[in-house]
Amino acid sequence: MCNGILVTTLSEIMQNIKEQLDFHLERDNFLFVQCFDKEQRIPCNLPTYDMLMEKEAEHVKEIHDMTEEMMENYAEVIMLYEEKASESE
Repeated sequence: MCNGILVTTLSEIMQNIKEQLDFHLERDNFLFVQCFDKEQRIPCNLPTYDMLMEKEAEHVKEIHDMTEEMMENYAEVIMLYEEKASESE
């Protein structure tokens, strides 16, 4: 039973991270498409490489912070389970 709880929790954490990554990719693709003039089909205000790298660094930090928070929540779940297990003994 313990393994079932832990696997489910880890699965939920990984799914949440994947959803966040997908969201960032979709957002970036949308921003990139918006940088092109629809009628003339030429780039307008296209972000520079440095700007894109800065944005990527922000996304990596967001995902890192979110992962850290999820792992803290995961640790709390483990502690609660261990408390319940010791109470039932």
